[in-house]
Amino acid sequence: MDDKSFLQYLGNSYRAFLDGDDNQSAQLEEELSGAFEDQIEALNTEAHELQASNDNLRAEIEAVKGRTQRLPELRQKKADCLSDLAKFQHLIEKLKAHKAALEEKVGW
Repeated sequence: MDDKSFLQYLGNSYRAFLDGDDNQSAQLEEELSGAFEDQIEALNTEAHELQASNDNLRAEIEAVKGRTQRLPELRQKKADCLSDLAKFQHLIEKLKAHKAALEEKVGW
């Protein structure tokens, strides 16, 4: 409920009070109560939506944390693979040299 509506309620309620119209006062009070209940319901709905959004964001944060925790392990695995690759390339060069030496001995 906005300020304008509340001030209008106060004016109407005061007018009903001055006129001694208890039925009108009760009706105005019920309308005000209904407006506040509607506003509370809307705020509760918004709060639930925000809570769900926060829960989703927390889950995403945890997922990202989980990925970053594996980062050192993956970096070590990459370093190991690169080391193995260098060793294999060195072995290939040695085997090519050995093959060339054997071919020279045989006379090919």
